[in-house]
Amino acid sequence: MDSTQVVSSSNCITLMEVIGNDLHVSSTMPSIEVGTIGGGTVLQPQGACLELLGVRGASDIAGSNASELAAIVCATVLAGELSIMSALSTGHLVRSHMKHNRSKLFGIYVSGFSQQGSKDL
Repeated sequence: MDSTQVVSSSNCITLMEVIGNDLHVSSTMPSIEVGTIGGGTVLQPQGACLELLGVRGASDIAGSNASELAAIVCATVLAGELSIMSALSTGHLVRSHMKHNRSKLFGIYVSGFSQQGSKDL
């Protein structure tokens, strides 16, 4: 993927629905652009990654490697979405930013946090 594709290929819709006692989470990437042949896939690092995933090159069924790569990317995005939502809902995201001194906002430190370090929330 080159930088001109980032905007169109990075669209993602993540839905979270409570169904009974379960939480159903899904991600949809309606405009993802992937490829397993040509372009940057001939470069060694990119080719090695595709090889590791088992999707390098053409397959017996046209488009199946690209479809598999798209599914892998979407599953990875879903894992990231679950992680960030978990961190947000438990307060860990804010806590980790404060702990690692990311509390400086526009030159003003958030109350209770200093430039020398931070304290746990």
